[in-house]
Amino acid sequence: MRNRSTSRRDSFGIATRSLLASIGALLVGLTLSALLAREHARLLETQQAQNLVWVTERASTSLQAQLESAALLVRATQALFNAAESVSEDDFVRMYEDLQPRRLFPALRSLAYARLQPAAEPDTPDGYPTVLFAPLLGNERVSGLDIRTQPANLAALERARDTDEVSMSAVFDMVQLGADGRPLKGFILRAPHYSAGPRPLTLQERRQRFIGSPAASFTLEALLARALPEAADSIRVRIFDLTDGDPQLLFGPLPDASETTSAVRVHEFAGRRWSLELAPDPALGQSLSLIPLMSFAFGAVASLLLAALFWKSARTRDTALSLANEMSLRFRESELRFRALNDMLPAAVLLARADQRITYLNFAGRQLLGADEQSADLRLPDLFESPELARRIAAGDEVLMEADSTRIRRPDGAGFWAQVSVTEIELDGEAHRLAVIQDNTESHALTERLRHQAAHDSLTGLLNRASFEQALREVAAGPTVRARQAALLYLDLDQFKLINDTVGHDAGDRMVGELSSLLLACVEPSDVLARLGGDEFGLLLRGAGRHHALAVAESIRQTVRGHRFIYEGKQHSLTVSIGVVVLDQNSSRDTRELLALADTACYMAKESGRNRVHLTASDDLQTRRRRDEMAWVNRLKQAISEHRLELHYQRIESLAGADGSGHIELLLRLRDEDGRMVPPAEFIPPAERYALMPTIDRWVVQTALALMQQPRHAAGLWAINLSATTLEDDSFADFVCAELGRSGVAASRLCFEVTETAALTHMERAMSFINRMRTLGCRFALDDFGSGMSSFGYLKQLPVDMVKIDGSFIRDIETDPMSLSIVRALTEICHQAKVSVVAEFVETQRIAQRLRELGVDYAQGYAIHRPEPLDP
Repeated sequence: MRNRSTSRRDSFGIATRSLLASIGALLVGLTLSALLAREHARLLETQQAQNLVWVTERASTSLQAQLESAALLVRATQALFNAAESVSEDDFVRMYEDLQPRRLFPALRSLAYARLQPAAEPDTPDGYPTVLFAPLLGNERVSGLDIRTQPANLAALERARDTDEVSMSAVFDMVQLGADGRPLKGFILRAPHYSAGPRPLTLQERRQRFIGSPAASFTLEALLARALPEAADSIRVRIFDLTDGDPQLLFGPLPDASETTSAVRVHEFAGRRWSLELAPDPALGQSLSLIPLMSFAFGAVASLLLAALFWKSARTRDTALSLANEMSLRFRESELRFRALNDMLPAAVLLARADQRITYLNFAGRQLLGADEQSADLRLPDLFESPELARRIAAGDEVLMEADSTRIRRPDGAGFWAQVSVTEIELDGEAHRLAVIQDNTESHALTERLRHQAAHDSLTGLLNRASFEQALREVAAGPTVRARQAALLYLDLDQFKLINDTVGHDAGDRMVGELSSLLLACVEPSDVLARLGGDEFGLLLRGAGRHHALAVAESIRQTVRGHRFIYEGKQHSLTVSIGVVVLDQNSSRDTRELLALADTACYMAKESGRNRVHLTASDDLQTRRRRDEMAWVNRLKQAISEHRLELHYQRIESLAGADGSGHIELLLRLRDEDGRMVPPAEFIPPAERYALMPTIDRWVVQTALALMQQPRHAAGLWAINLSATTLEDDSFADFVCAELGRSGVAASRLCFEVTETAALTHMERAMSFINRMRTLGCRFALDDFGSGMSSFGYLKQLPVDMVKIDGSFIRDIETDPMSLSIVRALTEICHQAKVSVVAEFVETQRIAQRLRELGVDYAQGYAIHRPEPLDP
């Protein structure tokens, strides 16, 4: 009985010990499984956080690149307006078609230009109507849109105006409609456009010279969809606008309380402050959290099997091996899932050891570089075409790049432009370099294209005026006399307007293109050739002296003269006038003054008969005098706009006794910017030379007719002088007829004075104008009569009512018998032709008495009446 009892106790003890050992083994196994599951969870969280940081960096870099490229597009549009004196709707649409910006910016809705419209009343705000936009399709509602109706748009415009920087608006409802008929959400980038001149440096100057604003509008979702990662299944992306204090959600779902971690990047761009926030999808986090639980479960099962080892060692061993293999497979699957997440990044991600060997390439990297992930020969320095950058990386120098643009070389030798970020990291105690590479070949090509278009003329491909002025500025500011030695040539086609008017503007454009090819063949590679305007070209000869400059100019003149332009089967000859200025140590360093000097020299070449070369110098008195005359053009235009022209009058009295007719001659006067009276001899000649007199003569006629309607001026004959250039204006007669009809003044009260020289020079036009005006009842006087060689012969051909004997004969009538005889003869011949005679410059009563004895009808001069203002 005892042996059986002991045996039972031993069996029970063995069973107990076996059970205790099994339980102990089970507890140890469960503890190890729990520790393993916790470590696994930690590794998952670390990998997930690193992946989120990589995705965030990629998204931040892409978003910044999109915004900067968009700003560059606006700057290129601004450059078009700065380079051109005026931009027509066709020019604007052609620029848009040339750029084809929607290929790179699918989110672009329109390029537009808003022009400043000053307020009509002092308390009324200025307007900013949109006058240019492209494309036309889909932007019909943009036409004429006043920016003031959109506060966010207006705020961006005013910031761009005041800072001379690209400004970004807040996101708002644009006037463009989406497919659902609702306004699109978007924003606008704006740049300022100032009047011609140096870059404004102060706020006051910017506001005074601001004339408009080019802009580009973008739809928010389309831009962000292109910039942000396409990992919507695993990552949640949100963008907030922090500019105005309270965060405003621009993109993405509302924050979820179940989200645990997120990565944030703040962007400061064009006056706006955006926050980019990326967080893992909660569903993915829940899925990943199951992996440690699975690890723990497998560990628990392994522990149970280990405990059963004491019961079935052989079977337990086999089961344990099977479970170990299964667990290894599960861990491999988990690693592959992490790699899949990293491969979803659109940018290439590379990891290199301290010896520069690349140990990891994601899917985008393998596609971009055309390399195998297991390639052992791929080294980080070999990817950079820049020798200096490759040397620094190979030498182990500390390298930090943040979205720098550089050339990348593929293993097969092909290259491309990319934005590269390189940073130093440490993995498992070993230094590594993490590189992120994004292909921006198209963006770089667009940038280069925009830069080229901003610096070159679209028709000829030559440099434009702004680039030429920069090259001239660099030469003029050279550090030494030798560096400043150069020659400036200003070329202008002769009779180019005739080609445009008779053959067409297409022919004119083709002629300009052929001329640019001819000029390129005449210059050296070191010379600078540019198109400055419609038919104007500039040529800068570096290091050239007087003789070389004249030789080149003469060669160009002969080459152009020998060329035959053929259009639609007809030949047209070309000639060019060239102004030459030699830059030396005494020359001005002001670019505008040098160009003005060359332009004046070219104009003098034209005045000398065209098809000529005129050399001038900075101390050329004749050239400076001509430049002073040219300066009067802007001064006169400004004087007209500021109402600084005045009418004075001088009475013309009968020598036979007062006839009470109130015969007066209107005299034009001008006050300068300081209120001083300017002598007519200073501003009348340049006004006639540069064809401003027709405008001035129209002002005189309008002002005179307005005064003649007043009761105090309701009677008498008023004489108005007409210039020779006005006689060439075919529309002037229609203008006088319209003004007479509008005013109600009798045409018989007007007497137009035409100089003898002007009438004889434009005989046919003068006769046509005189006959038409006389039909209405106007009278005519021939001024400065006797100054020409054929005065008597033309007197019977011109239907005039009176002649005014040139003052040079009147002054000397008492002392010069020849002058006395001429006045007597002129008076007798005019009376035979039944034409009244007026003597000018009657300075003394004795001269008046002598003229009365000769039978002269009227006298005008200081002895009769001194000129005085014609009061309203």
